[in-house]
Amino acid sequence: MRMSRILRISRILRILRILRILKLYRKTEAAEEVEDAKIIKLKEKTVSVVILMITLVLILSPIFPKIYYNMDELLNSRKENYTKILRELYRDIRRDDTEKINNFKFLLKNDKNVLFMLGAGDVFVDNINESPENYIPKNYLYNEFKVLNYLNFKLWYSVRDIIIEDSKVNLLIDTVIIILIISIVIFI
Repeated sequence: MRMSRILRISRILRILRILRILKLYRKTEAAEEVEDAKIIKLKEKTVSVVILMITLVLILSPIFPKIYYNMDELLNSRKENYTKILRELYRDIRRDDTEKINNFKFLLKNDKNVLFMLGAGDVFVDNINESPENYIPKNYLYNEFKVLNYLNFKLWYSVRDIIIEDSKVNLLIDTVIIILIISIVIFI
């Protein structure tokens, strides 16, 4: 009888130990849930900040290049410069001033952005040694060259250098913004 009591007590103690272990497991499980909730909250906050920053980048990035580097202004300036040259060339052709005409031809021939120029049916400048209809589509993208029709002249010129500079500025600004986003995400 004594032995049976001892066995019962030992069984009860074992059950109590199991219950204590289960109680500890529940406590650690609750602590893990709290930690998981904190981690989830932090992840949600990080994702929210990243989405906000990406939205800001998409909204503000077109504005920044206009502040530092205005591509449209440079394109218009180049067009106005060539228009002025063609106007003066037309005036000198009407006056039959061969010296000035040759100076303009020399000036346009040495301009790295002038590709080809027709004037009154004659080729004034040919820096591509080919017809522009064949050469330009093979070597330039659609927006990398312009055609200026002015009076009796047709001038093909490159704007690739302006586009490259604009791309560099955009890349620099976007890189800075991305670095800012990454640093905010890391330090939050």
